[in-house]
Amino acid sequence: MIHPLWGPTMSRQINQNHLTKRFHVGAVSSFTLETIKRVDRLTEDGRCNLIEAWPEQPGGLAYYAIRAIRSFDPKAHLGIAGLVGAVDRSHVLDAVRSLEAETRFLLPVSGKRTNKSEVILGPDDRKIIVRCSQAIGFEGDLNPRRYQQIENVIARSQSCLLGNLPAELTARLISHAREMETYTVLGAGGQQFGHLADLPANALMLNQQEARQATGMIGENAGEETVFNAVVQLSPVDHVVIMTGGDRHPIYVADRLSGQRWKLPPKHLKGDNGFLNTLGAGDMMAGTIAFLLGQKQLGLRGDAVREAVGFARDVVTTHLTQLATDRAKLRARYREIRDQYLLEPAMPVLVG
Repeated sequence: MIHPLWGPTMSRQINQNHLTKRFHVGAVSSFTLETIKRVDRLTEDGRCNLIEAWPEQPGGLAYYAIRAIRSFDPKAHLGIAGLVGAVDRSHVLDAVRSLEAETRFLLPVSGKRTNKSEVILGPDDRKIIVRCSQAIGFEGDLNPRRYQQIENVIARSQSCLLGNLPAELTARLISHAREMETYTVLGAGGQQFGHLADLPANALMLNQQEARQATGMIGENAGEETVFNAVVQLSPVDHVVIMTGGDRHPIYVADRLSGQRWKLPPKHLKGDNGFLNTLGAGDMMAGTIAFLLGQKQLGLRGDAVREAVGFARDVVTTHLTQLATDRAKLRARYREIRDQYLLEPAMPVLVG
């Protein structure tokens, strides 16, 4: 069924225009402005002490994904897409300027302000996300013109990352991406968990808690490997399935092209007094995966997939530690992976 607001697909028109792939990755998701506070504890009675607060910053899968790629490849051509408020769009563009990404696909919604959230971070990777202002939504604000712009960034990208979108919209964008020969990574969000069987992306990434929710295996009775097997069986993706486990559990990887599977050990990072700001860590890993797996038209397979996932884990680790020495090692490791597995990374030709 075609959503009444979206209108007909532009696939035929885009094909006729023979658009050049302009971006390595086009990331599409909800977009927020976040205020982040760190507290000493999160308790049932709600009483805690403020330790640290940060200025308002962008949030959402697309933002963190692009930020991750930029951390190791300063020359990558990247596009970020989503809905923002027309009232404060100039402020949003200033906030994402450091990404050096194409921002014209951050589409303004007239008369509205960008959605806002407050994130409260506690010890042991616990967090509370309070949605303070949610005036903008894909269901009500993605009119035909904006929808066509979303299709446009996907058509112009070698790889696209989709997350936190309505399930019907996700399915339609995946279909469009396949027509445009754009590699698609699904960073599944809440609206998509109940529909994974209907979302045939090329790759799927979700964490263990999300995997349990998607498969209905809530609780500790089902082991993590059993949960991963259920996700692999449930999802119709044709290339790679990844289930992350944070800093305490392994990363599970299945490569359908080679038939191989791996279990990568966690890093066991220690933060300041037990605190690590892991906000956006999964999104950063998904962005790195989309960038690397989408570089070769026929798809990476075997050891190359394992190396890509291991590198994505290192990108997150470097973000968490914030060490300059780690950043230098990360860029050196990227060059090794690029030269060994990607062969011809083929920076796309920019077109108008």
